[in-house]
Amino acid sequence: RSPSLAAMLESLTAARAGARGKRRWAEKTPRHLGRLALIRRTYPAAAVIRVVRDPRDAAMSMTRVPFASDSLLANLYLCARAEAAAKPVLESDARLLTVRYEDLVMGPERELLRVMRFVGESFDRRMLDPQRAPPDLAAAHEWWKGKESQPLDPSRVAAWRREMSEQDQRIAAVVCHEMICRHGYEGAVSPRRSVTIAPDVNLFVAQQEGVTRALALDGIVVRPLGRERDRAPDGRSDLAFWPLAGGDPWALGSSVRARTRALARMGVSLGRRRLAGRAAVWVRPPRVSADQRGHATSLAELMLRLLSRPSTLDAWLGTLGVTPRPDATP
Repeated sequence: RSPSLAAMLESLTAARAGARGKRRWAEKTPRHLGRLALIRRTYPAAAVIRVVRDPRDAAMSMTRVPFASDSLLANLYLCARAEAAAKPVLESDARLLTVRYEDLVMGPERELLRVMRFVGESFDRRMLDPQRAPPDLAAAHEWWKGKESQPLDPSRVAAWRREMSEQDQRIAAVVCHEMICRHGYEGAVSPRRSVTIAPDVNLFVAQQEGVTRALALDGIVVRPLGRERDRAPDGRSDLAFWPLAGGDPWALGSSVRARTRALARMGVSLGRRRLAGRAAVWVRPPRVSADQRGHATSLAELMLRLLSRPSTLDAWLGTLGVTPRPDATP
């Protein structure tokens, strides 16, 4: 067989499946949902099964594993962004089946019958017995997978109703409203407005959790620059440049090529806003020495001064109609 990505993967998986007397193999990595286009190019006929869970329960669960944030808010936004990023590919893929975690827990036989029909295999009632899971289902260091060979636990369905504070429930209803609605869960609240954060919305949420919570409690969600067109129902999406900590406040990168591209993207975003009469705002970063700033950072801030409006945190929140809330801390 000629060298290819599929051949390389099958050199690892096919031998393992054959040693166990199996003719098919499965791979489970949730993050690979973001690589579905590559998977399709590599395995065009592969059956893809996507398991979704109420993002409020998923976000709480993620705080207890080592590969996710211990911040409930950060995990809620991670769920919302993953859903939004996957949506275009998922809607156009005929060989993809979505299974709700809650339906699987409450009706495992019904859902497994549906899955087996989808993949073209026969249902076996032994599939309902978690004790029959292979002994090497999880590696020794993957302690968070300890429940995978235990019976399904219906008490974990809608656990957020019992375990999430009222304020966190209000925040989650706004932040994850799209995912809650799309998959038939209850309690979604449409945001009244959205704010596009540049250069890095993930770090903004992590570093400014109190601000992000206050915005959500007032019905405002933050979005990455790539989703600037996905606006709130009123059609308004403000653009704010918020500096990152360190010597590269606008995430321009380290190479000349990266900085050039980042500056070009920044200029286009600012210019379009200015021409549309909706100038962006920017928050000034802490003062640093000229040696730390660099020419690219100075050029970025020159563009910001010329094409946007400088602001402070309180003034920016005021333009959004938000009053800083001392009770908005987690």
